[in-house]
Amino acid sequence: MDTMTTKRGRVLRAAGASAVLTLAVTACGNDLPSGPMDENELETVFLTGRAVPEGWDLQGSPSSRDRFGETLDGFGPLDGQLGDPSEGCVEARSAGDEELAEAGMVAGATATYVTDQAMTEVEVFSTEDDVEFASLTHDMLEACESEIVEDLGRSTGLDGDDFEVSSPDTSGEGMLLVNDGADGGVVLLVIESYGNNHFTAVGFSADPRDVETLEGFIDEAQERFEQGPDETASEEESED
Repeated sequence: MDTMTTKRGRVLRAAGASAVLTLAVTACGNDLPSGPMDENELETVFLTGRAVPEGWDLQGSPSSRDRFGETLDGFGPLDGQLGDPSEGCVEARSAGDEELAEAGMVAGATATYVTDQAMTEVEVFSTEDDVEFASLTHDMLEACESEIVEDLGRSTGLDGDDFEVSSPDTSGEGMLLVNDGADGGVVLLVIESYGNNHFTAVGFSADPRDVETLEGFIDEAQERFEQGPDETASEEESED
């Protein structure tokens, strides 16, 4: 994957806008429904039981809720304050907000996984119409890179200049931030859209050496999502 060098490290750079759009909206090789999933179906697309990779533990169980009629009005991790954003960052967020405001929600579900020192939060959701959530977010990540790094530095008490920013080595697009100092850490954000259905994962670890552990886990979580809902499980849940 192509990247460009900045004073803060390597920044996320897609091969081209059309390539990102194609990947985000028409991702293939999966068994997801052509339309949105309801909350019962979404609750079955997570790694559970023996499918959870060795070394990881699922905290509790996946939780879901009906969000029909709600507005998808934010970008998850990018909803927070980003200090004094640049004009490009403001424009990217405004353009994305306008498109997201028109996307009707159907349902959402989340699950949290942990190791001894790392954590990954997986959130999946469905929208009434096809929405380019992943593509919009990728644009935001690129336009607001310096603001995100600075905000991460403030929130961790570390020097933002010490974070290296790059594209993650995962099947999904996103942003990888690594600070390999003595008090550093790693943050990994991966997002992919499949028409009406969307996958997001945010991984954290205080140990920057956990990069491959996080990337590997998120790949497996995304692969499970792409297998689609467990119809037997969702039918049993609906009967209850």
